[in-house]
Amino acid sequence: MRKTADRIMRRAGFVLAVLLACVLLYASLAEPNWVAVTHHGEGPAGRPPIRIAVLSDLHLDGVGYRERVVIERLREVRPDILVLAGDVVDEPDDLPALRTLLSQLDVPHAIAVLGNWEHWGGVSLEQLHKLYRDHKVALLVNATAQFSVDGHPVRLVGLDDATAGMPRLDLAIRGLEEAAAGLTILVQHSPGFFAAKSAGVGLPDIAFDLCLSGHTHGGQITLFGWAFGPLPPGSGPFVAGRYETAACPLYVSRGLGTSVLPLRFFARPEIAAFDL
Repeated sequence: MRKTADRIMRRAGFVLAVLLACVLLYASLAEPNWVAVTHHGEGPAGRPPIRIAVLSDLHLDGVGYRERVVIERLREVRPDILVLAGDVVDEPDDLPALRTLLSQLDVPHAIAVLGNWEHWGGVSLEQLHKLYRDHKVALLVNATAQFSVDGHPVRLVGLDDATAGMPRLDLAIRGLEEAAAGLTILVQHSPGFFAAKSAGVGLPDIAFDLCLSGHTHGGQITLFGWAFGPLPPGSGPFVAGRYETAACPLYVSRGLGTSVLPLRFFARPEIAAFDL
C-alpha cells in the first residue's frame, strides 16, 4: 500500500509539473503574441462610421513578432484615427523601435499621450515630440487636436498621465466650449483618474462621447476575471473593458505589451476599435 501511494503521488507530481510547464509556456510565448482586435459600436445609420483604433502599453523594446502582428491587424482595421494611449516606450533606448514602428503605420490621423513609463524612464519629452511629429502623430500633453473625417469634426483631448505626470483638464479643453459640434474624446493613460472624476471632482461642462485609458494590462495575469496580485498604482477600480463614469463612458484597454513579468494569462493583448 505504501509503495502504491508513493507511486500515485509521484505521478500526480509529474502531471502537475507538466501542467505548470504548459501554463508557463502559454503565458510567456503564446498569449503575449495572440493579439485580439475588439470591435465596439456600430456607427451612425446612413453613413460610414468614424473608426478609432487604440494601441496602449506597447512597452516597446524592439519590433518583433507581436509588433508585426499589430501592424498587420491595423492594416485590416483601417482606422480613420489612431490613438497611442501611453506607455508606448519605457526608456530612451526604446525610441529607435518606436521610430521603426511608426514608419510602418499608415493612418490618416494619429495622436499619442504620455503614460507613467515615459515619465519614469527618463524619456526626453522634446525628443518624443519630434519623433512623433516626424511621423505625423500629435503628442498631446494637456492639449487638444481636431481632425475632420469625411467632413465631420473629431476632437481628441489628450491629458498628461495621472500617475506620474500632471493632467490639466482645464488647459486641455480651453476654447472647446465654442468649438463646432462633433465627437469629443478624452484620452488619459491611468484610469484611476476617472474614479476621481466620477466623484465629481472638477467635471467640465463638456460632454465627452468616449474616454480612453490603458495602464492596467487587463490585470496581465488573471483567472475568471480576477487579477493575480495588485493592479498598478493609478488603476483605481478599473481592470479592463467598458465602464460608465460621471465624466463619460470609459474604455480601459488591456494594452499590448507586458511589464514587470513578461507574461499574460487570460488577458490577451488588445487593439480596441471603435465605430462612432
